[in-house]
Amino acid sequence: MRIFKELSIKQLFIAADKNIIKEIQGLPEQKLLESDLDALANEIAKKNRINTELSISTENVTTEIKMEPIPKMSKYFVATVRYGFPVKGNVELFKYQPLKQSRIGEIRGELTNKGLLTIIIGTRWSTPDLDEKTEKSVTAQITSQIEDINSNIERVKEEVQTFNDSLFDGILPILTNLKSEIVEKNKRRDRLNPFK
Repeated sequence: MRIFKELSIKQLFIAADKNIIKEIQGLPEQKLLESDLDALANEIAKKNRINTELSISTENVTTEIKMEPIPKMSKYFVATVRYGFPVKGNVELFKYQPLKQSRIGEIRGELTNKGLLTIIIGTRWSTPDLDEKTEKSVTAQITSQIEDINSNIERVKEEVQTFNDSLFDGILPILTNLKSEIVEKNKRRDRLNPFK
């Protein structure tokens, strides 16, 4: 998985908007006519909020050195360092590229079903016994990548929160228009019935 590069965050918002429209279209006419539209808009907005909770922890980080083949040169192996960072919250947000993305390079990483974000740092070292210079290089790379990841987590959370905060203002006019259409339709129907 390419962290923060799989999909634009706009796609998350478009999908959420489609779910909201589908929910609104599925409302019974009677409920629309009898409901307080502000309360109904709040209910729909609350139900469709995107969870903004997401964090990684630098406590209890696991580290493992492995020998892996060099991409496109499978005969040759280099040492890689795998870091496992505990993750909490809505891990789906790792897929989405924020609109205002901070610098983030190609981070080799994946989310495991054990709630870990595994990040792999490649070296040019040909044994698992890294020299001091390589160790410093690896720790500098992972520190920089974690800073970039945390920066992007905050951006994604801010953008999702902005979306969540705008839900009510987007839903209420839709409900109002739909209720008006139903009222007008009912009036037309009633005018056609001379027996009322």
